Amino acid sequence: MPPQMATRDICRLCLDERLSNREIGRVAGVSPTTVNKYRNLLKINKISLQQLTQSSDAELEVVCQTSRKGLHTHFVEPDWEQVQQSWRQDGVTVSLLYAEYLEQLDSGDESSRDAMSESTFGRRLRDYIRRQGLSMRQNHPPGKAMYVDFSGKRPEITHPTTGEKTPVELFVAVLGSSKLLAVTAVATQQKADWIEANIRALEYFGGVPAMVVPDNLKSAVVKPGGKGRAPIINRSYMDFAEHYGIVIVPARPKKPQDKSHAELAVKIAKTWILAKLRGRIFFSLADLNQAIAPLVERINEKPTRGLQGRSRREWFDEIEKPTLAPLPNTRHEYTDWRMGQRVPKDYHIPFNKDFYSVPHYMVGKTVHYSVSRTCIKIYGEHSSSPVAVHRLGNGQGQTVTNKEHLHDRHRHYASENVEDLLEWGRAAGEQVETLFIAILENKRISPILAIRQLSKAQRLSKSYGLPRLMEACLIANSVGVQHIDSVENILKNEIDLRRKREEKDIVSKIVPHTNVRGPDAYKGDNNGK
Repeated sequence: MPPQMATRDICRLCLDERLSNREIGRVAGVSPTTVNKYRNLLKINKISLQQLTQSSDAELEVVCQTSRKGLHTHFVEPDWEQVQQSWRQDGVTVSLLYAEYLEQLDSGDESSRDAMSESTFGRRLRDYIRRQGLSMRQNHPPGKAMYVDFSGKRPEITHPTTGEKTPVELFVAVLGSSKLLAVTAVATQQKADWIEANIRALEYFGGVPAMVVPDNLKSAVVKPGGKGRAPIINRSYMDFAEHYGIVIVPARPKKPQDKSHAELAVKIAKTWILAKLRGRIFFSLADLNQAIAPLVERINEKPTRGLQGRSRREWFDEIEKPTLAPLPNTRHEYTDWRMGQRVPKDYHIPFNKDFYSVPHYMVGKTVHYSVSRTCIKIYGEHSSSPVAVHRLGNGQGQTVTNKEHLHDRHRHYASENVEDLLEWGRAAGEQVETLFIAILENKRISPILAIRQLSKAQRLSKSYGLPRLMEACLIANSVGVQHIDSVENILKNEIDLRRKREEKDIVSKIVPHTNVRGPDAYKGDNNGK
C-alpha cells in the first residue's frame, strides 16, 4: 500500500462521488473503511470542496480524527422505536432513515456536529432491534424474487383397484413482496417434476420475477456454494431459467434467513391445505390438484395482518403484478442432460439405441447432449451453442446423419444404397449374403459402419477374388465371427486356402492292410473252416 496522503488530499478525493471507497483507498494509502468514515464525517459537517480550501489543516484534523481520539462519543439519538417501526415498512432502507435523521437535526436546535455517521446509525439500529428480541426485516422489492420448496410432508394417491397408497410431493412457491402463494402436487422431486412445478407457479402468477430462490436439493443445485465458491446449478434447471429470463439464486447453506419466505409458505400450506384435506382419498394427481386449487385461492384472498389488513391477492394486483416480466410466448420444454460422452470413431453418438452424427473433426473429444421430447442437441465440452441438432429417432437402431458432418472421404459411404449392396451380396453367393444380413442386423454395429463393411467386402473381392471371399465368409459364418475385419484376417492369413488343402488330403478310399478284413474273410471254405 502506498504511503498515506495528507488529510486534505484524502478529503478532496472523498468529495469526488465518481470514485469508490476502494479506488480512493488504493490511491491514498488507507483502507476503504477509513475512506467511508471520512466521507460520512464530511457529509455530517457539510464540508464542500470550497469549504475544504478555506479550512486550515488543524480544523480538518479535528473534523476527521475526532471519533478516533474518543472526543466525540455523545450523539443525538433518534427515537429508535419509531425508526424500527419505519424500518418494517416495505421499501424503507437504512440510508433513507439516516437521511431523515439528518434532516431532523437540521430543523432542530441540535448541532449537526452531534450527528452520528451512517454506519454508526445502522449499527445502533441493529443493536436496538436485537435488544427487542426481533430480527432485521429483509427488504423484498416487488417483482424481485420467487421462493420455492417442497413441503416435506407428503400427500398420498390411492390406487383405485388395489388400494395401494403412493406418496407424492407438494410444491410451494411464494412471491417476496405480496406473499402470494402457488401450490401444486407432482409425482416426485426428480428434475422433470421439479421444473414442471416451477413452470406452473410462474403460469399461476402470470409473470416472471427477477430471480427464483430454491433450497439446495439435487434437482436444482449440483453443488452448493460456500467459501467464495459459486453454486453449481443443475443444467436442466438452467435451461428453464434461460427460457424464462430468470436468475437462480440458491439459499446459502445454514442461512435460514435466505429461505424464510419459503419456510413460512410451507407452514401455511401444511396447515391450510394438507390438514384440510386429511382423510380425503385421491385417485390421481389431477384429482388432488383440483382439490388444492380452491384452498390456495382462499389463502390468497384472506386479509393478512402483515400486509396492512389487505389480502395477498390485493397486494399482488396493486403492487407486484405490474413489476413482473411477461411470460414468453412458448412454454418451456423439459430437457434432460447427459454429460461427458466421448465421440467414437464413426462420429455418431448413441442414445436410446439410435445413433446421431456430430462433425467428424470431434472424434475423440468430449461432448454433452440435451434431450427433449422431440429433439437431441449435442454441445462441445466448452461451447454454449449446439454443434449438432437432430430430431429424435424411433429407438430401433436408427442412424440420423447430417451429411455436413461427414468427412469428404466418407461421403460416398453415406450415399451408398443398402439395397444395391445386398443385391451384390446375393449375386456373389449365399455365404456372402448371409454375412451381409448379419452385419446389418447387428445392433452393436452402427448403420454407417455397416455400410462401410459391406463396401469393404466389395474391395476384398477385387483384391483376393470372389471365390476366396466366398470361402472366407463361409468360415466366418460357421464360427460366428460375422464381421468384415474377421473375413479380412481369414484372407490375409490364408486360412481359407489351408482349409482347401486339408480337404484334399482327406482319405477318400479304403487302403489295403493285413489287419483289415475283406469280404473274403466271411466266406466259408470246403473244409468247413
